[in-house]
Amino acid sequence: MTDYAVGAATEIRLARQASLLRAMLLLAACYGFVTGLTNFFVFSRPLIAAIDGLVLAGAVLSWLLLRQARLLWPVSLAVLTFYGLLLLFYFIASEARNYSLVWAAVLPPLAFFLLGSRGGTLFSALFSLLVLALFAMSYRQAPVMPLELPALLNLGAVLVAHCIIFRFSERSRELAYAELARLSQYDELTGLLNRRQFDAELRQHMALARRRGSSTAVLLVDLDHFKHINDRHGHLVGDRVLVEAGQCISAVVRATDSVGRWGGEEFVIVCPDTELSGASQVAEKVRRSLERSPLGDGVQLSASVGVAVDRSEESVESLLARADGALYRAKEQGRNRVVLEEVMETPVPAC
Repeated sequence: MTDYAVGAATEIRLARQASLLRAMLLLAACYGFVTGLTNFFVFSRPLIAAIDGLVLAGAVLSWLLLRQARLLWPVSLAVLTFYGLLLLFYFIASEARNYSLVWAAVLPPLAFFLLGSRGGTLFSALFSLLVLALFAMSYRQAPVMPLELPALLNLGAVLVAHCIIFRFSERSRELAYAELARLSQYDELTGLLNRRQFDAELRQHMALARRRGSSTAVLLVDLDHFKHINDRHGHLVGDRVLVEAGQCISAVVRATDSVGRWGGEEFVIVCPDTELSGASQVAEKVRRSLERSPLGDGVQLSASVGVAVDRSEESVESLLARADGALYRAKEQGRNRVVLEEVMETPVPAC
């Protein structure tokens, strides 16, 4: 995995962590506000209502701190620690009534998602030991717990919290895998298909063409004097030239064609259901587009193009070799031109 892929996956993970933490803080604030009022005015439990008030205050303070991205990990740890201690105090103050212990099931999955595997393991182990210690000290005196309204509120809130946590976790995994899949298929600089993905698509097109009895054309495009551009203008300008060249090529090919970066300053195009004459027209459009591209900085771009069409039962390697041979002859003949494979040796003249 490249550094760029690792960085992209990390950005997704951090964004999802921040999003989950905000969602949980919003849930905690709403829960603290509603249950605080309920416990104070309906159930006449001022101590439990005070704990709910702390839940609300902690959520608001954490939300404000979370506005700074660099504080994500410390805020996550502080939130988990604060609510962990508050939960233990709530368990003691409520005398284990109303199924209050079920809240202990919320923090471990949240800790793993926010702190990572190592931090989540350490936090969950310590928190679980404290919960078990409290339970061991109080379970003999704990009253029988009927399933009344406060108990139902606790159970329902825990289920909602679990749904939110696991949905965020699963969605984060899906997004990370999707981004890694995208990065494995496309060139980092130009956004075109990379060599491996293009090779796979070319094989598919050739197999489909043989079943249909049609042809598949391949165009190899090489930017002329690209090393001179790099040496004279620098690699940053060279990178910009590659990006704009990829955009120029993509803009003039047909919707059914696929464009990839073959490596260095070489690009490759596959044209499904295309004979040599049609492929030569596409190649000339590409050459003209590159020649007329407004790059600025005194950069004048041109390209040589080699064209080949697959033959019956031909391998991908053989087809690419013939296209590469045509490209080599285009270079020999003075560059900035399209040359077809040896079967039709007459080059398309540059305009």
